[in-house]
Amino acid sequence: MTSLVVLAHPDSEGFLATLAARATVALGPAAQMLDLYRLGFDPTMSRPEHRRYLDGRPPTDPIAVEHARALTAAENVVFVYSNEWGTVPAMLKGWLDCVFAPDVAFTLTDRWPHVRPALTNVRTVTGIASYDASRWRVRFVGDGGRRTMTRAMRLACGWRTRTRWLPIYSLDRTTPDERAEFVRHVEERLGGLR
Repeated sequence: MTSLVVLAHPDSEGFLATLAARATVALGPAAQMLDLYRLGFDPTMSRPEHRRYLDGRPPTDPIAVEHARALTAAENVVFVYSNEWGTVPAMLKGWLDCVFAPDVAFTLTDRWPHVRPALTNVRTVTGIASYDASRWRVRFVGDGGRRTMTRAMRLACGWRTRTRWLPIYSLDRTTPDERAEFVRHVEERLGGLR
């Protein structure tokens, strides 16, 4: 089963980078990881790309096209990121804007519903997020990232797509043992997707 892990965190040697690497291994030899910062992905959409998006045409930016190919080949997609201001970080939001484009993630039609999923190859979407805040504080403020990963993704992948949410709260207050246990938990959950 092909899998795609998308890492959106600037610290290429930190906990989330290690977690993304271990998740990629757990998913098996057909898994690929896109470390958006290490790859130098530009999360801003150029004016010509924005025009193409509004016209319902796929991207032409070579990196976005390459990432779209990986996305359209994946059966499992895993997002690893640190929650920022109650949602996904700007890097990941920009990636979603640039790569989840017409004729990649959705198609536009003249009949209702006007937007139809195009990523029907994706069977599971998993969000792995770290938070500086506690679980109760995150629930109080709202968790836009979780809604994006577990609900909005279904608009692109279809309602039969399964979603998984693997959060670690109060990361800066966790012990090394607690972090190691979380990594084992992630590996176990993702290993079942092989």
